[in-house]
Amino acid sequence: MKEHGRPAAHDEARGGGSTPPPPPPWSCRLDAIVWWHRAGPGAAAALPEALTEALRAPRRLPVTLAAVVRYAETPVGPYGELAGSPLLLLDGGRVAGHVPFIAVDSVASADAGRALWALPKVMAAFTWPAGPLGAAAAEATVRHGEGAWSVAVRVHPRRARVPFAVAGRCLQVDEEGRRLAFPVHGVGLAAPARARVAVGGPEAPAWLRDGDHAALVLSRTRVRVGRAAPPQACSSAGSPSMLTALFSAE
Repeated sequence: MKEHGRPAAHDEARGGGSTPPPPPPWSCRLDAIVWWHRAGPGAAAALPEALTEALRAPRRLPVTLAAVVRYAETPVGPYGELAGSPLLLLDGGRVAGHVPFIAVDSVASADAGRALWALPKVMAAFTWPAGPLGAAAAEATVRHGEGAWSVAVRVHPRRARVPFAVAGRCLQVDEEGRRLAFPVHGVGLAAPARARVAVGGPEAPAWLRDGDHAALVLSRTRVRVGRAAPPQACSSAGSPSMLTALFSAE
């Protein structure tokens, strides 16, 4: 197992601080474990008021989505990321997600996430398997603070991998309360899997559940993250929704 992650003040090699982040779109190469489960109590409360006013109950889907991502190439270098969306949202007839919970091990990524996409990234330490995520049974662990929270994910992917080409979008709220949306497009290989997830710590989100969940292991994947804009100006048309495609494997 390989562990990396450091306090923000010690991440000089990966940038951060006064350097402006590279502008979108970002083209990235990654492997990832993506899992999902039925939304539990507290999921709706994790949505900011600016979204709940616009997206009433009939426009929410009771599914929680999470992913642990190992980026091999990004405009700010390689890094790890854990992200979760408590509910899927129907926005303008399209499936979207909101990300209130996200952690990385790169200060440059954290700064860029907040500045470019209103993503509330915090720092965490990641432990990865030595080999590729989809090669065999693998486990990834993420820890934040001195016991504040931890997430461990163990997967058993099937050998069969299928190509995918998907698109989706993320809805966020900036510091001034404005709704923003940005498109995410990806292509790569996906292997069905089961993910055994262990969530711990007093500051862990209550809506992210322990247990055995349906999952996909993504490999040889390239993702393009676009510019954030008001939702009506952001389009993910051109291919099926990323989240819809993921849930077809449930």
